[in-house]
Amino acid sequence: MPGGGPVVDTRDVINDQSCNKCHDEINFHGGSRRGLPTCILCHTPAYEDVTNVNPETGNTIDMRVMVHKIHMGAQLPSVKGGKPYFIVGFGNSVNDYSKVNIPSEPNNCAKCHDTNATQAAAHLTRPSRAACGACHDDVNFATGEGHANGLPQANDNNCAVCHIPQGETDFDASIRGAHVDPQESSLIGGVVGDILSVENTRAGERPVVTFTLKDRMGNLLEPARLNRVALIMAGPTTDYGDGLPTKGGYVSESAINATVTSSGYRYTFNQAIPADAKGTFSIGMEARRQETIFGGTLRERAIQSGSPNKVVHFSVDGSAVVPRRKVVDLQKCNDCHRQLSLHGENRNSTEICVMCHNPRETDVARRPADKGTPEAVDFGLMIHRIHGGARQSRDFTIYGFGNTPHNFNAVRFPADLDNCLNCHVPGTYNVPVAARLDKNDPRGLITPTVKPAAAACGGCHTSRDAAAHALVNTSPLGESCAVCHGPNASLSVDRVHAR
Repeated sequence: MPGGGPVVDTRDVINDQSCNKCHDEINFHGGSRRGLPTCILCHTPAYEDVTNVNPETGNTIDMRVMVHKIHMGAQLPSVKGGKPYFIVGFGNSVNDYSKVNIPSEPNNCAKCHDTNATQAAAHLTRPSRAACGACHDDVNFATGEGHANGLPQANDNNCAVCHIPQGETDFDASIRGAHVDPQESSLIGGVVGDILSVENTRAGERPVVTFTLKDRMGNLLEPARLNRVALIMAGPTTDYGDGLPTKGGYVSESAINATVTSSGYRYTFNQAIPADAKGTFSIGMEARRQETIFGGTLRERAIQSGSPNKVVHFSVDGSAVVPRRKVVDLQKCNDCHRQLSLHGENRNSTEICVMCHNPRETDVARRPADKGTPEAVDFGLMIHRIHGGARQSRDFTIYGFGNTPHNFNAVRFPADLDNCLNCHVPGTYNVPVAARLDKNDPRGLITPTVKPAAAACGGCHTSRDAAAHALVNTSPLGESCAVCHGPNASLSVDRVHAR
C-alpha cells in the first residue's frame, strides 16, 4: 500500500499451477516474464485513455480477453468466419493462434479456473462482457446481435443477473450449466461396465467373460439397449500384436447379444486362444450409450457417453500373470485433455488403447486405396508423432472411421517436447526400451519395419539424419542405442533432454 498499512485487496483468479498442468513453466518474451502475477502487470484492461491494444492488428492484449481468444483459437466464431486471430510481437513476429485447439475443450472453464487460486470462482461470480465476449466473439453487446433475446448490454451490471453460477438444469444460461461437458451431464444416466470374471483361459480355449452393465446410479442396463458393447482380446502382454492369428494381432467382438445370468451377462468368444500361446493375455471391455434429453422440446438433443474401460489379465499357460507394462500415466494425459476419450467415446484408457494400437497395426483398413501407403498407428510411435506435429519434418495423416483423414501437422504441444515426464512414468523412456517387437512403419524412413528404440525416438526425431543414425547403429544382433544413450551413458536420454 503506497500510503502504508496492510494489503487488503489482491488478485489471484488463475495461478501458475493451473497453467503449468499443460505448460511446463509459463514463461514468455524470451523467458524473462514468468508467472501470471507478472503477466497481468502489463496485460491490463483498457483504462482512461490507455487502450492497450496490439497496434498492428487492433486486438486487445488485456489478459482476460487475449488468453481466452488464444485458447479458443480455431473454434472462435470469428476465425470460423474467415478472420484469423493473431498478434504481432517483438521483431514484428506474427503469432497466429487461428489453429490452436485446446485439448481440454474450450467450454471446460474449470481446467484453468480451478481451485488452486484464492479467487478461482471469479468467473462464476463476476461475469463480464470482455471475458465472455472473448470466446463468444460473435456477440455484439452494443446492439444485442447474437445475445440472448437480442438484449443489448451497455455495461456489465446485469451480466450476473441471468448468468448465475449454477442454475436448475444443465445447458441453461448459468455459467456452469452453459459450459457443462455433455458426457458429464447430470441429465444422463451414462454407462458403467465391469468384468466380473474370465473363464476358459488356457491355450486352445475360447474365453468366457461374465460382465455387468449399469448406469451411474447402479441400475442394471441391457446390452441390446446400448449402441455398443464390445470385448477385445490381445496378447501376450510383453508386446501386444503377436499373439492372435488375426489381422492386427487382436480381436474385437460385439457382446450385444450376451446371455443373461444371475450376476450379469455372459459372453463366449468366437476367437480361441492359439494352441501354442504363451504368457499373459488381456481382455478389455468398452460400452457406449446414447440418451435423449429434453425430449419433445425445442432443446431436445442426443448425448453419447462411454463406459470407463476395464482390462483384465490372465495366464494362458499356467505361468504367473504379468500385466502389460505401464509406460504413460492416464492422469498426465488428462492434465491437458479434459478426459481422454476417442473413437466415439469408446476408448478412454491408455491400457485399452495399446491393445489395438500395437506394433503390427496400420491404418490400412481405413485408408482409401488412392491415398497411398498405409500409416503406422503403433501407440508409442503414433503418440510421439501426433504431439510432435508442427515441429516435425514429415506429414502425419491417419485415416480413421468412415475413411476420414486426421492430419496432425499443425499440432503444437503446449509444453516442452523434451520433457518426457509430461506423459511418461519415470524411467520408462530410457533405452534399451522394454518393447521387443519391430514396428510396422510402411511410410517411415526405415521401412517396412523399424526397431523398438528407433521407433520410440524416431516418433519425435523424424529427420533423415536421425533415421540414418539409428540405422547405422542397428545390426542383426539388435540396436546398440544403450551404449551411448543408456541411463548412465554420456548421452543418456535424461542428459540429452535436460531442460
